[in-house]
Amino acid sequence: MTPSPSDWVRKEQVRLLFDQSLPANVALLGIGLLLVMAVSDSVDPLLVWGWYGLVVLGAAGRMLLRRAYRRDPERRSSAVWARRYTLSSLPLGAIWGGMSLFHYLSDDLFARNLIVVVILGTMAASIAVLAVVLSAFLAYLLPQALWIASVLFLEAGSVPFYLALGIIVYTGLIVASAIKYGHQIEHSLRLQFQNRQLITQLNDEIEQRREAHRLLQQHGEQLEQLVKRRTRQLLKINRDLKNEITERKQAEQSLRHLAHHDGLTNLPNRLLLDARLQHAIERARRNDSKLTVLFLDLEHFKNVNDSLGHATG
Repeated sequence: MTPSPSDWVRKEQVRLLFDQSLPANVALLGIGLLLVMAVSDSVDPLLVWGWYGLVVLGAAGRMLLRRAYRRDPERRSSAVWARRYTLSSLPLGAIWGGMSLFHYLSDDLFARNLIVVVILGTMAASIAVLAVVLSAFLAYLLPQALWIASVLFLEAGSVPFYLALGIIVYTGLIVASAIKYGHQIEHSLRLQFQNRQLITQLNDEIEQRREAHRLLQQHGEQLEQLVKRRTRQLLKINRDLKNEITERKQAEQSLRHLAHHDGLTNLPNRLLLDARLQHAIERARRNDSKLTVLFLDLEHFKNVNDSLGHATG
């Protein structure tokens, strides 16, 4: 059964999402580890490493989900896989956004700025990984934006306030970019589906033409065999007809001979005499000539036939 364009596109979106999850989680763990090493001097190491442990757990949950998907993607529908990935991204986004608390607890300006830059960077980088499924992207992005904006609003001063407003605007821009990027991917997938359908139709047409050519060739061979068989039959009929005509002519000649000759002596009989005599009379009339008929009779010849037989006679 051929899937609908929407179902196929949704399935491909989920496939792309899970294909990109491995490098995304590895990068997330690597960035998190570098960040922990950078801020552990200005923030309580127990809190920092505890936070990183939660990041590892969140990433591990998504990796286990990826493993289940790769093992049997047809076990559940694409909508279910997308929903589960979204649910797994929500706590990871909240945990990653919780790193903004270190910005509030740290007095080191470099660490505070690094935390903001890293959070904003991961928010932007998530477009390429999660924008293919908008719900997963929002589940990962919005908790981070809420965390960092809330922390900045809690700090005193106008700079953190305007910075929080800027992060809100930045978040809106990222969401708009993600929506546009997601639409581009969806459009590209729909074009791929149309191309696949077109290729399938072309292959079907080629196969149909091959089958038609094969059937035509087969019918041609059958027709050729039929023509040969009919030709042999016609030749046989012609030979039989020729033989029949020959036999009929011979029969006619034999009948004509029997009609004008005596069956015993094979001598011309009275019918032949009448025919020849009539022909001679007509010819003499045309030529204005005379005609003579000579009649010979043997006396008592019948006695010879009766006494000695026709063979002797």
